[in-house]
Amino acid sequence: MKDKFGLGVTGHLKINSWEPDEFGNKLDPITHVDKKNAIHDGNMVYAIAKAMIGQDSANTFSIGWIAFGDGGSEIAETGTVTYRPTNTQNNRNELADLHQRVFQKKIDHEGFTMEVSPIIYNRAIADINANIVLEQGEPFGQLPMDNAVEFGDRFVFDELGFFTNTDNIEDSYMLTHIVFHPIQKSLNRVLEIDYTIRFEIL
Repeated sequence: MKDKFGLGVTGHLKINSWEPDEFGNKLDPITHVDKKNAIHDGNMVYAIAKAMIGQDSANTFSIGWIAFGDGGSEIAETGTVTYRPTNTQNNRNELADLHQRVFQKKIDHEGFTMEVSPIIYNRAIADINANIVLEQGEPFGQLPMDNAVEFGDRFVFDELGFFTNTDNIEDSYMLTHIVFHPIQKSLNRVLEIDYTIRFEIL
């Protein structure tokens, strides 16, 4: 009889962008990020436990937000990029957040889809696959072209994360956090995020 098991949670993020033509075709596609992310262990296990005992009838502890920030890295005058550590830890922390959150998108907004993968593995695995698209017009206030020369220009993202499903993200728990090299979101390009969270019995 197996009376104990380990639960592993991993995440993988892929960010692509392209410039759509008049027919919606993808021109000049670029893969910006393709890497694993960090899990906030304390907040993740708390969200799982809340859901398991039925205290999440309003889906408060499901994934509800994706947030973008611009505080995950620093660029020196020499061009060297220094990445800040993720804000993740083993203890539950309702104050955990991105280093500098500047934009967020709710799960029920257009361009945010999420499902449990129907693939059946030969091990105890379940994947949550999320697809998030930032169209040309979002966020509001972007620069017209992706040619920013200053790291501090608006909507040059270098970090993102998933948050729990509250009405106000300020009341949410951060579940994941990843930092990466800066990517500018501008009016001329569409940004697409494919984000997989894998649960596995170890």
